[in-house]
Amino acid sequence: MTAMDDEEFRKHVCVYLKISCEMLADNEDQVIVDYTVGDRTTLFRIQSTCIGPILGKKGRLINAIRAITIAAGHKNGMRCAIDLVEYSETSQNVS
Repeated sequence: MTAMDDEEFRKHVCVYLKISCEMLADNEDQVIVDYTVGDRTTLFRIQSTCIGPILGKKGRLINAIRAITIAAGHKNGMRCAIDLVEYSETSQNVS
């Protein structure tokens, strides 16, 4: 199996993170996944109104998701990090 180009890999990781977090979250419509490309690392940011179910007990679920993402990144020669952010709906609608 060959490594994919960087942009294609980032899109696949975003889809993986979105599907995984939507399955865990109470309200799947409130999960947003985006990424920022740095000099050496790609930071994937997961935003949700309810982060508890995504974190899991003692952070086990998010750590498993991070481990899979980091392993896939190493296979493609890329460093990855995941940031989980809780946001409120009212803060998104401020004019």
